[in-house]
Amino acid sequence: MPTHKGISLSLIVDGEELPEVGIEVLNSKTITSIIPGDEGVEFAYEYVNNSETDILIDPMFDGHKTGEVVHCAAGAQGHDVGPGTSATTVRAFRFRRVSTSSDVDSDDGLSSSLGALGVLEFRIIRVKVNSFHEDIPLEDRTRQIEASLGGTIDMDEDHPWLPPPEHWENIDTDEDPYVIFRFQYKPRAQLRSSLLMYYNAHESAAVQSLRSLSPQPARRVRRGKQPQRSPHRANLSQRPFLTDDLSSSGSSLAFLGSEYHPSDSDADDDRMSHNRKGTVSSRSRTSSSTTHVQFEATQPRLQHHSVSESGSETGRLLRLATAQAECLQAIMNNLKDTLERLQGSRA
Repeated sequence: MPTHKGISLSLIVDGEELPEVGIEVLNSKTITSIIPGDEGVEFAYEYVNNSETDILIDPMFDGHKTGEVVHCAAGAQGHDVGPGTSATTVRAFRFRRVSTSSDVDSDDGLSSSLGALGVLEFRIIRVKVNSFHEDIPLEDRTRQIEASLGGTIDMDEDHPWLPPPEHWENIDTDEDPYVIFRFQYKPRAQLRSSLLMYYNAHESAAVQSLRSLSPQPARRVRRGKQPQRSPHRANLSQRPFLTDDLSSSGSSLAFLGSEYHPSDSDADDDRMSHNRKGTVSSRSRTSSSTTHVQFEATQPRLQHHSVSESGSETGRLLRLATAQAECLQAIMNNLKDTLERLQGSRA
């Protein structure tokens, strides 16, 4: 899990962290790496905030904003599986198709090829939360998005998401964020052929997480038309929680996949309390079910997911380090074999 300035963020597929290779710090605030990402595979991202301030996580996939931002309190962690489509459903993220041409042999390395293939970028902005919504306003707007979402699915009326921030002040700006995490994803076959990653059963076991996605899912807030305000202050009290027009943004968000439905136990377990300083406490949720639907685009929204206290990352980092060491060893062995073959042919 890449970590910079006390913030950690990684990609999760089927309960496992995706291994990162070519980790590089481009400047004082941008950290980049390469991950495997096959077309159509659904993923989530997991985050840990070990800094002393609350943060907003603003994702941008393949050059397009996802339309939502996630809040994480200081000393907490969580995950996001996709944008919300109703009070109890979300749409899963998924990898898009990217070029399979080899461009990893560039003289400039990773930093010169970031724009050539799919890129997942997460901008981290520090914020000071002043108040939270007492309730999440819900509105039945399914008729406006019915054509994009497919069949209607009846869910429990008790939504699993928690009261989002209502007023906050930005410490950083969108143009000058605190940290930027940038993941370049490529098909596994291309990574194997370019010797950037070595996949086998041993590596899979080394990087496998010991849990399914256990941190609290993100709490969701609607970002839309806002009242006049200073550049560093936001007020969402006039915006509804649910998406009201998912098809009006114009840009096709092909990274969105199947719909995720929190279970009844999730709704019962998710309870959170806030004091006036924004301190957060919560219990975790563990299960979910899915159904496949089609989706094209979404309106910009601000999201805030529930959080749980940050646990130890030592074991996970050790597993990741072991996998990367095996990857490097495999590359060295391959290069050694190639060198021996070249020497033999010359002889």
